[in-house]
Amino acid sequence: MEEGAEYVVPGRRFRDQETAETYALLLLAFLDAMGYAQRSQRRPPIEQFRGILERYLHCCHKFQRVRNAQRLDLGDVDARQGDARHMDIGDESVDAIVFSPPYSFAIDYAENDAFHLATLGVDRAELDGRMIGLRGGPRLADKYAFYLDDMRSVLRESFRVLKPGRDCVIVVGTNNNQLGKVFKVPADQVTGLNQILRGEAESIGFSFSTEIPRSIKGIANTMRDEFIVFLRKG
Repeated sequence: MEEGAEYVVPGRRFRDQETAETYALLLLAFLDAMGYAQRSQRRPPIEQFRGILERYLHCCHKFQRVRNAQRLDLGDVDARQGDARHMDIGDESVDAIVFSPPYSFAIDYAENDAFHLATLGVDRAELDGRMIGLRGGPRLADKYAFYLDDMRSVLRESFRVLKPGRDCVIVVGTNNNQLGKVFKVPADQVTGLNQILRGEAESIGFSFSTEIPRSIKGIANTMRDEFIVFLRKG
């Protein structure tokens, strides 16, 4: 460590990296615990915090075991805040893309993360007006139309920045009840978002490779499965 180096985590300064990273992990667990506590009264906040921190530490231990066993060298991270519909990234400069778009309007991410966003000082009204999955007002049909238009823009941008012969991977699920109302068909006859986005991607120039179904725990009343969709740029 360079003499006098400072490590900053959300406005707080630390003199050593280990303390800064420990604080960052505890802060994230605390924000998640408070977010859950606001949405559910089943357990008091301190119990929520202990449970979430235990899961975080479990994941950290698993990651370190794999990293050490495989002798992995981690790359550098360049974290940016931007808009996937209009990326400040050069043409054909990206080796791989992995993203999980909003599940249409099945989940209000801004509301779920309201405690986190308030801590960061984010203007919720401004965010709701431009966030994919929230735009379009109260009508489901309007929200879906905005969602589909936004996801077309994301796919076009993904195709533009991806190198030829490389993959774009999408993780997405469907709220059949909501889309059934939009399409005016029974829920069991709904075309899933994985199929809809695959069709949009293929119309842009992607080729479909495969998809992997994955069961979702915790929101079975909203959706039971999501799909990992692999698309390749020829």
